[in-house]
Amino acid sequence: MPKLESMGRERRTARRYRVPGSARVFWGGDGAPVSIADMSAGGCLIVGEQLPEVGTRVFLSLDIGGLPNVRLPAVTVRRDREGSEVLAAVRFDVPSTCIGGLDKLLAQHVSSTTDALSVLLVDTDERSRERIAHAVRTTGSHVLAVGSADAALSTARDLSTAVVLARADQEGLAALRGWGTDRPTSFRVAFGRKSAVDSALQQGLAQAAADDPCSAKCLSELLRKGRARVPS
Repeated sequence: MPKLESMGRERRTARRYRVPGSARVFWGGDGAPVSIADMSAGGCLIVGEQLPEVGTRVFLSLDIGGLPNVRLPAVTVRRDREGSEVLAAVRFDVPSTCIGGLDKLLAQHVSSTTDALSVLLVDTDERSRERIAHAVRTTGSHVLAVGSADAALSTARDLSTAVVLARADQEGLAALRGWGTDRPTSFRVAFGRKSAVDSALQQGLAQAAADDPCSAKCLSELLRKGRARVPS
């Protein structure tokens, strides 16, 4: 009994993470795309439109920080509905001896929820802005998404922003120019048309380029570099 209590306590107190990237849950002959809202080495909370009932054994297939096809067996232990989405808590069905290894894998490739960064996103394309902001939030980072340089430099003036992610157009470049002057410690990233991105890099307005701002691997790398620039 003491050993079982210790195993349960280890699962409950495991470090928690926000996992970027895509994920799918499989059960029986069915499979569905999901978002990972919260994860530890003991289990996770998944969100989707179609999820299995409580007690169902599932396989969770996910991309952890750019590592593809990590497959974890699990059991659904809770299920709730909020509007069109279903929330389900799953407990990983892995030996207690594997929990430490899974926690180590998570720690190496994703950010702990206690290490959240503040990201400023500047994108004049509303649909693109919403999509990228969602991808950033799945990493556990805080994001302020705006559509103009004026909004970026006025609304975010009092924020301790670590990463500025801006589309390389007139508004985004203006935001990068102003932010670089006021916040030299922030990590400035440009994305969009290659010629405009190259120009931003050559002018020193951006320190890095993002080929795909929604990519889990790309975001993990950019946020890692942004975290390294945050003053201790």
